[in-house]
Amino acid sequence: LGLPPSAVPDGEGMSSLTREGQPEGESWRPPSLDDPKFGEWDDKNEAHVGGSNWAGGTGGSNTAGLGGRGGPYRLDRGHKVHQVSDSAKAEVSEEQERVAREMAEK
Repeated sequence: LGLPPSAVPDGEGMSSLTREGQPEGESWRPPSLDDPKFGEWDDKNEAHVGGSNWAGGTGGSNTAGLGGRGGPYRLDRGHKVHQVSDSAKAEVSEEQERVAREMAEK
């Protein structure tokens, strides 16, 4: 899978992917920025960190959640927030921001 040697279980059944010297919570391989979307709903309300799949996840791209970038609006499902860096947020294009705003206003 190409995971770094420092990928370790975090005690909640997920992996924390970090690299030495990397700030906590900053993704070392964020997903590409696609059009904003709601995301898939998890009926079990498990914690989802990063990626671009789940509604209500944290630190991801393109989906409704907290701490991410490019999503259409905030959606808090009660999990610890993983915040992406300001530089990662700056990668969101004006067009993607426009589409996200339009989704949020519906």
